[in-house]
Amino acid sequence: MTWLDPTLLEFAWIELLETNKSVTVEELAEMIFGSVAPVETYCAHLLLSIDEIYFTVLDSKGSSSVYGPRPTVQVEEMKRRILAKEAADKEFNEFLELLKSAKAMPPRGKPSKSSWKVEKKIWYRIEFLEAFAIDASKDDAQRNTAGAILKAMGLAKTAASVVNIRTDFPEKTLLAAEKLLLESPDPDRDDRIDMSDTSEGICNGCG
Repeated sequence: MTWLDPTLLEFAWIELLETNKSVTVEELAEMIFGSVAPVETYCAHLLLSIDEIYFTVLDSKGSSSVYGPRPTVQVEEMKRRILAKEAADKEFNEFLELLKSAKAMPPRGKPSKSSWKVEKKIWYRIEFLEAFAIDASKDDAQRNTAGAILKAMGLAKTAASVVNIRTDFPEKTLLAAEKLLLESPDPDRDDRIDMSDTSEGICNGCG
């Protein structure tokens, strides 16, 4: 167990919750390290500064603060949110890797359209990109998801970027995107990454 192990805070939280007490940084250092020496006190301060689960500031005067244990229900909710965010981030990163992998494949070796539809969590993002390409996102959530994908891929948040990622959209989507591009100025022209070598698209034979 390291000096900055969050488990140390959990142990202190359990004890303080049972006794319904609050602590200063120095008091917490004494609890978990058995010392209020500068190094121990600084480590206690760091633990509290990065904590998002167990403690909350009750009072603050200058550089000195008093911390109290959060209620059990609140701690459980905090843990649930953190786990949910970690799972969502992992899923998003796996999707990005899938896109990059497919882009690197030769035209005849790219995944078929049906393979992208196997998992709903993958296909709905593809649909969000399609909608973004023709300015037809249903709401901000869809638009933001498509934008986040483009940003993570190092591309400008434009219809052209979407088409460059995956050019095998249905013909009506491509025509609508082309019309949109002709009607709209391109403020990101200078910043766009050249993805022309991906003109074969991610999927093979979609349409």
